[in-house]
Amino acid sequence: MAGSDWAYTLGLGTPQVGALGLRQSAAEARIAAESAIAAGRLGGVELTDVTGLRRVLLDVYASPISRELLHDILRPLDDLGPERALQSVRTLLVYLAREGSLVHAGRELMLHPNGVGYRMRRIRELLGIDLADPDARFAVELACRVRLLGAG
Repeated sequence: MAGSDWAYTLGLGTPQVGALGLRQSAAEARIAAESAIAAGRLGGVELTDVTGLRRVLLDVYASPISRELLHDILRPLDDLGPERALQSVRTLLVYLAREGSLVHAGRELMLHPNGVGYRMRRIRELLGIDLADPDARFAVELACRVRLLGAG
């Protein structure tokens, strides 16, 4: 039974061959739909991530050991409370994805670059991680992506 105010969100998986491929495609479609719903994109068709990044992140998230190791990186942000921790993780991910540009991160976050700079100073202090180190930066970005995947 459906109401007039219902929104249907559909997920599409990648083309696959055989019975196992059908299961894979169905799982991808479910993940695509759930991701769209979690992000607030209701009432449309969501395609599976063709790069495969989301699937890799889901595999990492599914591993309790990997998930805990990555969670440890961001654990100091949890002391800020759930909302501020989530805001900090989003800020950090956007900042890293925009290669440390306060201006570009600010545009995406709809925040003045000085506001991004203030948040990033606080985040750096709490995490105590050198974001100039490529390995540390990669680990932090991976931790942010896995955290946000779990938050959805």
